[in-house]
Amino acid sequence: AKARVAAEFDARCPDAARWAARTREECSSILAFLQLALELLDEDSPLSLVARAVRSAEQELSHTWAAAALASRYGRAPVAPCSPAPRFRPRLPRRRQLARLAHEGWVDGCLNEGLAALVAAEEARDSTDPEEARISARIARDEAEHAALAFDVVRWVRDRDRSLASRIGGQAEAATFASSPLGPRRVRELANDHSVSARSQFV
Repeated sequence: AKARVAAEFDARCPDAARWAARTREECSSILAFLQLALELLDEDSPLSLVARAVRSAEQELSHTWAAAALASRYGRAPVAPCSPAPRFRPRLPRRRQLARLAHEGWVDGCLNEGLAALVAAEEARDSTDPEEARISARIARDEAEHAALAFDVVRWVRDRDRSLASRIGGQAEAATFASSPLGPRRVRELANDHSVSARSQFV
């Protein structure tokens, strides 16, 4: 996904660049969760998982527009999300499809969404801007919900085919981000690294 950024956008502002990058990331996640919903439906997963994937896509849409609004305010110029045309990937044979669901659930969901929740929560605590703090706190809650969905998808796949558990390290049950060993300082460093990386895309 891309974001349309006006020529006068101030990319030198760290907050502007960070939220413009967040706009693109959140927009990309919309299609990812819709893809997950379709694949879960194809594999006859519980409809509750499918519904949660659709809800996650809706939440990512809300994050996208909230991030664009903050980027526009900080950058003093309009930023608008620009989603790519949907291109859903073809279905794999059943066992390979389940393996992909397990792998992506673990890496993209349990790990990445869990980390995103931690970073957003730390940003909410550190922000001196009430609107940014409110949006970051909401994103943190939603991303934690997405990580929980991913854990449940991985567990469901494991129950369907126990031999796949070893491919994801068999750690899904024990892992938790609530007691992450990273700590607030390391999470803040990761958030800062994200901000620096975001600025480099505009300069």
